[in-house]
Amino acid sequence: MQQLLISDANILIDMEEGELLTQLFQLPYQFAIPDILFVEELEEEHAHLPAMGLTLEELSPDSMMHAMELIPLYLNASRNDIFALCLAKQKNCPLVTGDMALRKAAEKEGIVVQGTISLITQLVRPVSYTHLRAHETPELGDVYKRQERNCIKGLRENEAIRPKTSLEGGYRAFKRLITQVRHRASACSTG
Repeated sequence: MQQLLISDANILIDMEEGELLTQLFQLPYQFAIPDILFVEELEEEHAHLPAMGLTLEELSPDSMMHAMELIPLYLNASRNDIFALCLAKQKNCPLVTGDMALRKAAEKEGIVVQGTISLITQLVRPVSYTHLRAHETPELGDVYKRQERNCIKGLRENEAIRPKTSLEGGYRAFKRLITQVRHRASACSTG
C-alpha cells in the first residue's frame, strides 16, 4: 500500500506548470486533497487531476470543526489550506505544500510537512537509480551516484536562494529549477 500524502493546491499547480504531473503521480505515494479545496480551487482549470490519480477526501465533522477553530489562529493561511492541514491530521499523514504560512501552521500543529523540492528530488532519483541497475560496472555506478548527489545539492541550493517576497521571482526560480531537473534527468538517461 502506498503512503498517503495530503496536498494543497499550489503543489499540484506548480507540478503542472513544470510539466511534471505525470511523473508526480508515478511516485510511490497516493496523493489526496480535500474535496472542498478541489471544488473551490482546482476543478475549473484542473478537472483532469482525479483521472491522473488524485484522490478527493472528505473532512470528518470533527476535522471540519477543528478547521473552524484553526482558521482564526492562522490568518496567513487560507481557509482551504487549513482544510488540507486538518485532512492531514485526520488521516495521520504528511502534508505536502510549498506555502510557507501553511507549512508553519502545520508544523505548529505537529504535522509532518514535505515541500516542492522534496518531491522534485524524488523525481530525479529514480532516473539515476534505473541507470545504476542497468549498468554492471562499479565505475559507472560511482559516476551516477556522484551525479545524483550533485543534482540534489543543486536543487537544495536553488531552494535556498529562491526569492521569498517576490511571486514573479519565485515563479522564475521555479521554472529554472524545473529546467535544471529536466536537463539533469536527461543527462542521467543518456549517461
